[in-house]
Amino acid sequence: MSDKHERKWQPLGDRVLVRLDEPQAVSKGGILIPDTGKEKPTTGEVLAVGESCELDAKDLTGRVVLFHNYSGSPAPHSKDLMFVKEKDLLAIEAK
Repeated sequence: MSDKHERKWQPLGDRVLVRLDEPQAVSKGGILIPDTGKEKPTTGEVLAVGESCELDAKDLTGRVVLFHNYSGSPAPHSKDLMFVKEKDLLAIEAK
């Protein structure tokens, strides 16, 4: 069996697998923000798309998306991967 950190995930249904952007560690005023005070990221790069998504996987994979603050489920054994439902996507970064 492969190492748990090397697993590949394919989202099912209408879910999208997103690699979360790193939350900002310094405020606009230059103050360092501790991990407990950081906001949950709401943007990330799409890595994979479920088969029931209405958006075309070829157009969505590799693009940066914006999603609801409290949506999604974290992928097991990963701090930076999240499964987000397609309906929770708010915007796609323009090309």
